[in-house]
Amino acid sequence: MKKFFECTCLNEVLILDKWEDGELALAMYKLQNYPRYLPFIKRLRLSLKILFKGEMYHDNILLEKEQAEELKEWINKNY
Repeated sequence: MKKFFECTCLNEVLILDKWEDGELALAMYKLQNYPRYLPFIKRLRLSLKILFKGEMYHDNILLEKEQAEELKEWINKNY
């Protein structure tokens, strides 16, 4: 059973999946590679980060209150 939560900023999506053995799998995917507009200095910093460190790392997701409640209910229901 999979549940999808789209980030409020529309850049990422969180996917929760309950496996048959009862484990919970969390995955986060980028919907876009970068925001629609970035100032030059931010684009330069982002380019250097990707050049020297590889792919951008995403470690957070913004959920609205209703989405957080839905996430809490899904986890409580399935675990």
